[in-house]
Amino acid sequence: MLFYKSSHCYGLDYLIYQKTKNNTYLKNYYLYIWDYAYTETKTPLNFYNKECNKDNTWNYNLKFENTSKESIVKDSIIYGFGDYSIKDYNEEQYIVKAISHLYTKEKYGQCQLIDKNDISKIDKTKFIIQPLLKNNKGEELNIFIFKHMNTNEIELIPVMITHDANKNVNRKYNEVSIKFCDLINVFNETNINNFKQYCRAINLDYGRVELINDVNRGWCVIDINNSPGGGPLTNMIQNKYIDLFNSLL
Repeated sequence: MLFYKSSHCYGLDYLIYQKTKNNTYLKNYYLYIWDYAYTETKTPLNFYNKECNKDNTWNYNLKFENTSKESIVKDSIIYGFGDYSIKDYNEEQYIVKAISHLYTKEKYGQCQLIDKNDISKIDKTKFIIQPLLKNNKGEELNIFIFKHMNTNEIELIPVMITHDANKNVNRKYNEVSIKFCDLINVFNETNINNFKQYCRAINLDYGRVELINDVNRGWCVIDINNSPGGGPLTNMIQNKYIDLFNSLL
């Protein structure tokens, strides 16, 4: 059966558990979620059961540090993705956003544009400054991850979100189009293989990764969420995850 524990009582993982908890045909697996997006602390030492291990528990070896935006910028380029680190502030505008959801309600917490002259006002212990990535179609690729514990294969569920970034760089404030897409056509096999290597390297077995295909840098990994929350995207994706979890017979 599927055992569940979480640092919150909502989100995609909770919906999955509610729909699969009565499946008594499943082997014993552990969907234990310590939500890195809402905390500054690592997973507590007593969070897992003694039965938990990397072969039956998702994200068991995932480290808090590897999901940080600073680590993403540094580590993703090793696996062939775009380098958007800032070496010199020679652009007129940049993006600022919170390093975790703890700070999203503060002035610079939501992803927004700032002028170069405002950089000195940013508390870099709470917020991260990044270059403005540009995609002519306003597309953001969201790839949902699932390691199939029976086969050790990584399943990828791709969703493309499109919005008018010229209206607002933060898609939360725009009308959006959300649809499943063909990952081979959109992303190509080389990127898919590199992406899976990246997931394996940081031990990401479950979660969501956001990418933008920048016109100059190519595909850039911009965020990793080990506990996708609620909303339209979750409502759209949950049934595919439920089918995957129910296949663990």
